[in-house]
Amino acid sequence: MILLAIDPGTYDSALVWLDTVTQMPVAKELCSNSDAMAYVRGDTSGHLAIEEIVSYGASVGHETFDTCRMIGRMQEAFVWQVWGGDESRVSLIRRKTVGKTICLNGNAKDPQIRQAVIDRFAPSGGGKCRQVGIKTAPGPLFGFRKDLWSALAIGLAWCELHHEEARKQTDLSYPSETCLLPPDGEKGAK
Repeated sequence: MILLAIDPGTYDSALVWLDTVTQMPVAKELCSNSDAMAYVRGDTSGHLAIEEIVSYGASVGHETFDTCRMIGRMQEAFVWQVWGGDESRVSLIRRKTVGKTICLNGNAKDPQIRQAVIDRFAPSGGGKCRQVGIKTAPGPLFGFRKDLWSALAIGLAWCELHHEEARKQTDLSYPSETCLLPPDGEKGAK
């Protein structure tokens, strides 16, 4: 099965499509929220895992609520426009859950989570970090940057938390090229 994992943001979001059997990324996109909505609406993935925002008592600003609204919009678009109302196709995953699952520490920060994600992949590229690689010798994580790391961690956490469901699905219908195009038809950063 292909999983769409999203790290939502106020203005931009990171999307990673992950093969749940091999746990390898098959596509990635860092784009504006309007383009992210177009991807979600046209997606054919079997499941959506998206980061859930949780308040631990700290004050938050309007940007946090804008991100919450975007999470709801993406969730609704995937459930209704892609899967005809099947809410079981969406999982909201808290940041602490990602840390606990990927690093075995709910208080893990982005650098620790990023390193734990890198350590899960075989070093096959060139350069200093062979899992990422370089342009002439790319590794399996080549091109990952910024929030794409978080989206990949969300997807990997979902695969671990839903191990049985991830393994028994054998529909490997990868996102089509047309699915990975923003509404204006221009290709983004894959």
